Amino acid sequence: MWLKILGLMMQQQGFRSPQSSLTVDTQAAINSPTFPTTGTLCSIQKLTNHMPDKQTQIKQIIIDYENKILPFEKVIDMIKELTSKSIDKYDLDNYWTNTDIDSFVKRIATLEFTNWKNIEDELALELINEILENITDDSILERNMNALEKRYSKPTGKIIDWIFHRNITVPNEILELLKQNTSIAL
Repeated sequence: MWLKILGLMMQQQGFRSPQSSLTVDTQAAINSPTFPTTGTLCSIQKLTNHMPDKQTQIKQIIIDYENKILPFEKVIDMIKELTSKSIDKYDLDNYWTNTDIDSFVKRIATLEFTNWKNIEDELALELINEILENITDDSILERNMNALEKRYSKPTGKIIDWIFHRNITVPNEILELLKQNTSIAL
């Protein structure tokens, strides 16, 4: 949702996409009078204020790897320096089998929640809503679900299971399921 908001604001201000010949000035967009200045989503947006530039860099690194300009080891180092994330050779060589390069790059560039232990109900509901509103955006799904599943000690994939297999799409119901203690005492 926040990426949509940022994109719309950038369009209103006359900014071009990062794929165009012009560089997107995300700082100017953030300083725009229409950019949210309070609330949780504002904090998330400020964390990613240079993401389009980062995405452009990562995309070029991957293209250079695919064109055999850069070796895998160099690509890993460069992506890790930009994102603090490790990526394996299999994912890099085979991302195209289930996604396009822009979605793959966005997933790599999206910052993870490092303070997931501090997620309270209000933020959890915002993250759940963002998942439900962006169900086809793997970067948002991965970031939000990882944070929520860590915070509430649930196995990976539990939220997706509730949404797609049990058809639970009410944010409060998902939050209640997250809060349930399902640990097995031995």
